[in-house]
Amino acid sequence: MNVMMWGISLLAILGGGISMMNTMFMSVYERTREIGTLRAVGWRRRRVLWLVLKESVVLSLLGSLVGFVGAIVFLWLLQFIPLWGDFLSITISLKLLALTLFIALALGAIGGYIRRGARRT
Repeated sequence: MNVMMWGISLLAILGGGISMMNTMFMSVYERTREIGTLRAVGWRRRRVLWLVLKESVVLSLLGSLVGFVGAIVFLWLLQFIPLWGDFLSITISLKLLALTLFIALALGAIGGYIRRGARRT
């Protein structure tokens, strides 16, 4: 049962991670004119990269917060199902929260950096 739960979690992370990286990829792709304007007025590549990475991190943090609050609400609502409510106990560990936050930030930063690097070619 534990292995099956880890497998499902891995699939959810993979699907969510691809979606998050695609969002950052498209965010930078659609702003090529803005990035070109910033470069034309004297911004260095490093400064543009930091702008994109900061945006990626902030969006990842907001997405993680919304997902965490949504999960809490969903787990709370599950307790009101007549046959399941007595058997469910909600436990949320700080370790799991930290791991989730780390994965979200890493995938958001990778998505922002990959697109920024691909724009160069």
